[in-house]
Amino acid sequence: MAFFNTEKEIEMKMFDMDRTTEWEQLAYDWIFFGKIRLSDIPQELRKYNSVLHSSALRYARERNLANRYVEELNILLEDAVILEKQDKYASEDLYRLLFNSMYFGENYFKGEKSFDEFIQKQKDNPSLNWESGGI
Repeated sequence: MAFFNTEKEIEMKMFDMDRTTEWEQLAYDWIFFGKIRLSDIPQELRKYNSVLHSSALRYARERNLANRYVEELNILLEDAVILEKQDKYASEDLYRLLFNSMYFGENYFKGEKSFDEFIQKQKDNPSLNWESGGI
């Protein structure tokens, strides 16, 4: 039994994949250039896309916006927790990005109250396994 029944179905699927790719690239660019925020994108669309999270974190980091960086980290954490309940394997990418972003964020934002408080809160979070570098 074939996955697609007709050539038209194949064309429609290819069109949908192209649109998704185009949408993701557009969203990535808009986030990176500050046109939209990560919070403007519905969670259902962003939780499987670590590139959108990376773009938002990069925007805040390169502009030295500590509070915004922490806001993006909070969204990333929230998305990872929600995704973990639905697909533990898929959530690993988000958790990996969270830990890397927290680690590298110290080079930019250590001493900033909001960042330091976020880091301490996560270190006190029993569901995050710091000894192994993640959950």
